[in-house]
Amino acid sequence: MSSKSNTKKGMVYIGTSGWSYPHWAKGVFYPKSVPTQNWLKYYASIFNAVEVNSTFYRLPNPSLLQRWSSITPPDFIFSIKIWRRISHDLRLKNVQTEIQDFYPSVLPLQEKTKVFLLQTPPSFIPDINLLNEFFFAWMEVFKNTLLAVELRNKKCFKEEVFDVMRKHNISLCLEDYKGCGIDDVMTADWLYIRRHGPTGRYQGEYTHQQLKIEAEKIKQYLKLGKDVFIFFNNDFDGYAPKNAKQLMDLVDSK
Repeated sequence: MSSKSNTKKGMVYIGTSGWSYPHWAKGVFYPKSVPTQNWLKYYASIFNAVEVNSTFYRLPNPSLLQRWSSITPPDFIFSIKIWRRISHDLRLKNVQTEIQDFYPSVLPLQEKTKVFLLQTPPSFIPDINLLNEFFFAWMEVFKNTLLAVELRNKKCFKEEVFDVMRKHNISLCLEDYKGCGIDDVMTADWLYIRRHGPTGRYQGEYTHQQLKIEAEKIKQYLKLGKDVFIFFNNDFDGYAPKNAKQLMDLVDSK
């Protein structure tokens, strides 16, 4: 005798890596009638999530983040890319002060920030103890948030690295960046996916078949109760929002 599963269905968050691209204007994605200052509001009327890359380069202006929060729907979420001072300059070592500096700068988006993205430099090969120390230091400040890690070097793809991420329920970013893509390792009870384009270099359009396969995988994860975050980074020619919308429709279809 069969019974229905009590597993709560996961949530899917689909969007793009950034939204402020001049080459998305004039009808490519943003209608000509939508002024630049309203791009995020328009974007959030279509998608339920966005990845913020500007926070990687500099500490954000709190008043700007307050505006972002005010013009997006209550259930809209931001994924914040972690400041490069932490990831690239100091390479995760002795970054307690920098984590403390980063925290108040993103506080205005606290209610809508569900996940943070750490991207390591291509030359970074993690020491397990260092990773463990960083994860503890990060979680001590950024409580009740999720953390995803995009490793830009295939030498990082080792079980000992995956195990320390599993220990903290940190998601290895599944991605297709040229030379270091990975798509088949789970380190958390949720998933974070970045799609950099079929060339792996921010260009090109995913085919309907590729997106259909992606959608079917996502549907399976959702059935298992896993939340999925997926962001398209193939911004050239406006393919990112186009593919994100196509994927949304495929995931929503029966």
